[in-house]
Amino acid sequence: MLLEVTPEQYKSLYRDLERQRYLKNLDDYYNPISLNELKNDKSMLIKANVDVFKIVETGMLLESLENALNQLNEQEMFIINALFFEQKTDTALARETGIPRSTITSRKIKILKKLKSIIEK
Repeated sequence: MLLEVTPEQYKSLYRDLERQRYLKNLDDYYNPISLNELKNDKSMLIKANVDVFKIVETGMLLESLENALNQLNEQEMFIINALFFEQKTDTALARETGIPRSTITSRKIKILKKLKSIIEK
């Protein structure tokens, strides 16, 4: 048994069905939590795999690294920036600056030791 509908009614029904499908896809993607679930199961808010101490320790290490980097002179900072932040190799930096690769490597080692001693203070 078929029911005849106007094109507007069909479009409205189809639009609603598409909207429901779209919202279901969003739910599947974002996996939302309802307020009722939250009231019933408060343990959902606590993530067991989060190590707060590790997060704090990492933050403190990053802060001391930033302080140590601020104590480097301009040439040392240039080398560290190129090698570690721009991820250039010793050879590429040597070609770019005209400084021998062995000199770049020895300066890098010296700078890293300096940073380590500053951080350990």
